[in-house]
Formats: sequence, structure tokens, C-alpha cells
Amino acid sequence: MNIILKKRLKTRNNRLFRPKLFFAKAVSLLNLSKKPGKFPAEN
Repeated sequence: MNIILKKRLKTRNNRLFRPKLFFAKAVSLLNLSKKPGKFPAEN
């Protein structure tokens, strides 16, 4: 039950913050593909 509620919250949040999340994801992907040495991996 908690999982379903969390998923519902997540989708709602994604609708609100999708541009920001998408931008951040795109930037991190670009950084990873461009120069892995320049941007240390955040693990």
C-alpha cells in the first residue's frame, strides 16, 4: 500500500517538476558522455 501511495506522489511531483528534473538529467548525461574526468561521478 505504501508503495502505491509513493508512486502516486512521485507521478504528481513529476508533473510539477518535470522540466527541472529533465534538465538536470540531461545535463548529467551530457557531462557523463562528454568528459567523465572533468565531472566526478556522484555516487
